Amino acid sequence: MNQNRNSFLREATALHLEGRFDEAENIYRRLLTEDELSAAVHNNLAFLLSQQGKYEEAVIEYRRAIVIDPEYATAYANFGQTLLILGQYHESGEMLSKAFELDPSDFHANKSLAKFYMVKADAVEAEKYLKNAFAIRAESELLLDLAWCLLAQGKLDEAANTLNYAEESEKGNPRYQGLWGVIHYAVNNFGQAIHHFRQSLGLEPENIETRNSLVACLLKIGEMEEARREMHRILLMHPGHIESLNNLGVLELAANQTELSQQYLDKVLEQDAKNDKALYYKAIICIRRDRKNEAQALLSILKDLPGSSYADKAREALELISNYQPN
Repeated sequence: MNQNRNSFLREATALHLEGRFDEAENIYRRLLTEDELSAAVHNNLAFLLSQQGKYEEAVIEYRRAIVIDPEYATAYANFGQTLLILGQYHESGEMLSKAFELDPSDFHANKSLAKFYMVKADAVEAEKYLKNAFAIRAESELLLDLAWCLLAQGKLDEAANTLNYAEESEKGNPRYQGLWGVIHYAVNNFGQAIHHFRQSLGLEPENIETRNSLVACLLKIGEMEEARREMHRILLMHPGHIESLNNLGVLELAANQTELSQQYLDKVLEQDAKNDKALYYKAIICIRRDRKNEAQALLSILKDLPGSSYADKAREALELISNYQPN
């Protein structure tokens, strides 16, 4: 009986790996009707359900797996990753930490913990677990995550060395090209940064973050028209993209297209009434149009915004308006 069960489990796993999910699920469920206390089958079924986006069903199966076997590190790691996708960060951290506690050498536990800390924007902790995971299993894709963590910490040389170590196959990965773009941008090598961002967009044209990075490079080298075109491409994909609307507002203001500038800035403020950049540049438009009271109202909001890089500028502008005496 056990031999038959093992044979069926191997068959289901093979089908699962081939992407034949319905056939694999049928076998997993048949095995569970014969023995509902198989933690491995519950884990495999949960993983399959998660791959299909059936996260709530997967959670039920993962819970069954860890109740049956409270020391099943892989199930905790997989469960934690699913909870991370669902945005249940607290329990996700608990599950992933439990997986690592049970088996610090478990590849999935280390890789999942790294993803957890990347989502939490803790690059230091993520770096530690990525290095652990890579030491266990040298997957080239891990190097891209590691390069991201190193860049987040300002370790440019180490990030570049990490990318150089990645396999040749990763050069066709849009993330690989995008990360090189970030490195070149950070050292003001804008020509190379543009090259890599365009390479990345050629592979993944709908990546708004990469396209926005390309815009930043184009603005740095004064290619205003090209930057404007790229911002409009972003708005076609994401009409409410605040950074693009803000940048277009500033560009049009610099070109003395104040009516168009205000339209873009108003669209930002409709979404975020306290957006500091939009408030500041709309106030500038009001000053130019001699709408003193409106400018003062906008700058008064802005000067009290905590952590705003425009707050000091707002105070200076308010002081200038207050002291201004017409001839």
